[in-house]
Amino acid sequence: MDSFYYAYLFIHFTTFLITMVLIPFFFKRYHETRISVLLLMAYTLLFYGLANFLLVIAQLLPKHVGYSNTLFFLPLKQGWTVYDFLGTMVAFGIGVVLVLGLLFFESFKGIYSLTRISVTISVLTSLIVLVLATFISTPQLITTTHHLNQHDIIFVWSPVIWFLLGVLSYVSGYWVLKDLFITLKQTTNHTRSTQLKFMSTGMALAYWIGPSVSAIGDNVSTFTSNILIGAWIAEIIGYSIITLGITMTAYYYLQAEEIAFLQPMQQRTLLIVHNSGNLLYEYNFLLEKKGEFDNE
Repeated sequence: MDSFYYAYLFIHFTTFLITMVLIPFFFKRYHETRISVLLLMAYTLLFYGLANFLLVIAQLLPKHVGYSNTLFFLPLKQGWTVYDFLGTMVAFGIGVVLVLGLLFFESFKGIYSLTRISVTISVLTSLIVLVLATFISTPQLITTTHHLNQHDIIFVWSPVIWFLLGVLSYVSGYWVLKDLFITLKQTTNHTRSTQLKFMSTGMALAYWIGPSVSAIGDNVSTFTSNILIGAWIAEIIGYSIITLGITMTAYYYLQAEEIAFLQPMQQRTLLIVHNSGNLLYEYNFLLEKKGEFDNE
């Protein structure tokens, strides 16, 4: 049991430290370049780091404090504990991470999709409503706290949360990877191509593989008597994969922020127009691909 306790603290605290180290670099690059996607990635890392920090706090809480109905001298709703509050905030934080991650890649793409933004706003609104409903009724609407022994605790998300965040994670992952692969096909620079490949791998880990592993772990904890095995799968393996994916994406994007201008949209025609409105020059990039160069 002690091995899980220390592995849990190591994974989540290391994740918190990694995000806190990366964030200043993104803010620095943003102030140098004013590229908005850098700011979005910084906030994505910030919320993910804070969610992991809350998980560490929950594990380190003395038992009598964790079961208390007060948080920093603020009363909690009757029947709530500090564990319930922290678990709810972690779930909300992960939801914000998914939303910011999708907005990051929408900015990266350069054109905002009405469908994608609508889905994102709908999920975020549903999550906010669910959190408010949770505070009015019961924390089990979002998460259930499992106590492995006198000091080891884990949070298992409810089916409603898994549906909301799972749908957003898998659908967003599909959209993001689709855009990255389109951009990758249009990239001829080897360095940029390598960056995009690692970013694609990172997003697959963070949006698909990691959440799938965590979902398996939560189901093992919920529907079998092997709560500890489920905890290892969800909290240690699942979070490690998600952290690896987010770190890979952030690190390789940070290597050269000009990658933001490698857009997945294909430019077909270049037009140069005089102030008077007269067309001065026209170049067709599709003719270049066919070998029909315009030398005029």
